[in-house]
Amino acid sequence: MKRKFNVYKMTCSACSSKVEKHIKSLAGVNFCSVNLLTSSMEVDIDNTLTDDDIIKEVYNIGYEAKVYTKGITNKSNLGRKLVLSLIFFLPLMYISMGSMIGLPIGGLDDIQNTIYFILIQFILTLPIMIIFKEYFIRGIKNI
Repeated sequence: MKRKFNVYKMTCSACSSKVEKHIKSLAGVNFCSVNLLTSSMEVDIDNTLTDDDIIKEVYNIGYEAKVYTKGITNKSNLGRKLVLSLIFFLPLMYISMGSMIGLPIGGLDDIQNTIYFILIQFILTLPIMIIFKEYFIRGIKNI
């Protein structure tokens, strides 16, 4: 019986390969194909497995899965994260790189203001890291 699932939290081809390889190794799975671009997975299973079994196995390896619903992907969430991170990224780039191309940054790059210069960059970097924390967490786990 063919089933289709939405798979979330995959960020690269290694993620989709990991999910595909793990699901293929399950007893009762005849076929599995994971598509990173559509965040979907097609599985051909015997009557011995249920949708919940597949979802649980995907969760056990660090990802999320739901029974396929047309048009639902994690792309809209990524778009919101991108816009939110740009709010912090653009000022960060201006402050950290502006003096290299002659833009005025209010004397922050003077030796007397080094602590403020570093602190402002840290404060602008921290929200970006929090917004995309799953990338950092998964990257450290894969190392």
